[in-house]
Amino acid sequence: MDDAVCVSGNTSIRSLSRLGDILMYPHQEGRPVDGRPLLNLSLAINRAVGGTAPPAFRSVNVLLHWLAACLLFDVARRLCAEPGIPEAIRARPTAVAFVAVLAW
Repeated sequence: MDDAVCVSGNTSIRSLSRLGDILMYPHQEGRPVDGRPLLNLSLAINRAVGGTAPPAFRSVNVLLHWLAACLLFDVARRLCAEPGIPEAIRARPTAVAFVAVLAW
């Protein structure tokens, strides 16, 4: 849905040679990338690696979400095992972390 604005029409992601242009780009009203320099950087990397083909962008999106889920799982599991957490939760940190990831 945002391809025309965020990918095709986004001149700041056409080259990785000038990182400053990618992270400090001119904002326009209503673009999803405005105020989100890491999103713009990920789009620039995607474009450099796979061109403008939608499957490449979707694959990276799925990978990033999977990595975020793994990070959330690990953090939640470690927090559930901390002292001061009720025993019912500390007894099953993996299960609680898995439910947290599913809820996310």
